[in-house]
Amino acid sequence: MKAYKILSGILAAALLSGCGMPEMSFDNADSPILNKRESGTESAPENVSSKPVTADSGASSGGTANSGESGKTESRKAESGKTDSEKTESAKTESTKTESVKTEPSKVYEDPKSASAISLSRTVTVKDGKSSTEITAIAVETNEASPEYEKLNAALKKIPEGEALPVRADSNVVSLIIREETGSAEISSVNIDVETGDLLTISDLFSDTEKLASAIGTQYGKDHPELPALTAEELDPEKFVWALSPDGCVFYFPDPEDADAVNETLLLRSANAGLFREKGTTVPESYTQVFSVNEDFFCDCNGDGTSDRIRVSASPENGKYRKAEVSLNGRTVQCYAAADRFAPMLMKTGGRCVLYLACEDDKVPGDIAVIDLSKDDPAYMGIPTQSTGIPYAADEDGWTETLPGDPEAFLLESTVELITSFPAVSEYKVGTDGVPEQSGEVYLAAGETVLKSLTRMKADLIDPETGDPVEKDRTFEAGSEWTVFRSDGETYIDFSVNGEGLVRLSGDPSGTWPEKIGGVAADRLFEKKSDRS
Repeated sequence: MKAYKILSGILAAALLSGCGMPEMSFDNADSPILNKRESGTESAPENVSSKPVTADSGASSGGTANSGESGKTESRKAESGKTDSEKTESAKTESTKTESVKTEPSKVYEDPKSASAISLSRTVTVKDGKSSTEITAIAVETNEASPEYEKLNAALKKIPEGEALPVRADSNVVSLIIREETGSAEISSVNIDVETGDLLTISDLFSDTEKLASAIGTQYGKDHPELPALTAEELDPEKFVWALSPDGCVFYFPDPEDADAVNETLLLRSANAGLFREKGTTVPESYTQVFSVNEDFFCDCNGDGTSDRIRVSASPENGKYRKAEVSLNGRTVQCYAAADRFAPMLMKTGGRCVLYLACEDDKVPGDIAVIDLSKDDPAYMGIPTQSTGIPYAADEDGWTETLPGDPEAFLLESTVELITSFPAVSEYKVGTDGVPEQSGEVYLAAGETVLKSLTRMKADLIDPETGDPVEKDRTFEAGSEWTVFRSDGETYIDFSVNGEGLVRLSGDPSGTWPEKIGGVAADRLFEKKSDRS
């Protein structure tokens, strides 16, 4: 297909460009699926007429200081003309104002601003039975390593080998938790200044490490009241394992009662403003965080300045998960979904907090279960009726993974029935009822669906960006390969023909094969050659 060949590993970059949304993707430490979600929008051209394809058989298809002194003089004149009682009242007012200024706490950091979230892709290579992982910050337009993140990518190449869980990834900071082995409680953290590529230290983020330790000890006691208090050794700032999150900073401690578990404590920026320095406080307005099953995760779900405890609990039955229990501050809801693995993704945007539970299968993308965490009681919204999933590419040498990213613009997979049936991805957002709501107008083919023409045909080549004709009546011989590129799902499909360019065919939607093209049944013009999805 030459320039028009779209593999599922690069679908996100082609679909969402120009959407103006921050981009973000995460990897799951409990899952082989990666967060590679960098995307671009391809919107369907409006009011573009589609010329029917014609078959030869007949079928159709400075003054500041002076001003200050002048103000003081006028003030003294006004004061001298006041009565004694007026002077006394004035003095009280001035005293009150002065006291107010003296007692106002000084801010260590500025109010958080909006950062552009970035996408991280993870490529896992398997050689001689051993796997290695490379994480890369990628560009939206090319889906490749971006010069903009040259220093960041140099730093990412030096991180410890293992499964990486991005806790935060944006144009200011990238914070990752590293597990040497899947499910291990032995973790380390890496926090990178995106601009410089330098590793951030605890002193870079916090103004007083002694007060920090005290605040962590207090918050840990609130988060885990059933556990023993943290020891002085565990509260040694030099030994902290920590990662910045959009809400503040997460600290990780081994569970004293379970050697295979890690306990988290989120120190909210909103409730500990005097401790945080400015660096690291700039955050995306909407974001996605991925966390692990059977571990507590803390997040300020409703923006009230307190951390909420979220936990997804699940146990496999005969190697397969059949259900999961989602709890929010102790209130639980059952989620019934079968999967080889669960990958919880917390999405926050526009005051909403939604848990998307990716139900991953070893061989094919699975469903996504939706749980609304915006209110006191978690609400299981079910699994979307439309076929959805997580596109990814895999071969014998390894895999490149993708996950839905920004909650205001992420990708889900579905099946398009028009002229032919093919898997495709489209842009979605969090709907008002908490389930995916399609926002994009274009479906991009996932994998390769190829039709072979049964007769010589003439068709116009179109501009990939605008859909306008760029060459009239190009002749394609019988046996030509027509590979599905994109569709609006209702009226047209764009094909790459023999890798020579794009041709648009208009179909009459019926939901079943064969469709009609210009009044002629598609199975008289084409036969399905392959469907490598």
